[in-house]
Formats: sequence, C-alpha cells, structure tokens
Amino acid sequence: MLNNEELIKVRGGGITATLLNSLSRLMETLLNLGQLVGSSLRRSFSKKTCKLQ
Repeated sequence: MLNNEELIKVRGGGITATLLNSLSRLMETLLNLGQLVGSSLRRSFSKKTCKLQ
C-alpha cells in the first residue's frame, strides 16, 4: 500500500486510446451534423425537396 508521500508523487497518464477514440467520434459526429445542416439548407434554398406520398 502507498503512503501519503508516494500518493502525492503519482502522476496521471497521457493520451490514451480511449481519449483518441472519443475525440475521433466527436469529430465524426460534428462532420455528420454539418453535412445534415448543409444539405437541409441547400434543399430549402433551392426548393427541391422530395414530396411525401
């Protein structure tokens, strides 16, 4: 078991695979959201939408 002095000296890790994976998913989500918004704006300005049957 570590004593108080040893616990104070413990440092956290750096960049982990979990952190990189979550950042990658965040970027993917933001890009998809931007694509959806851009497509929606383009369709609304060009008045070319698919009619529901």
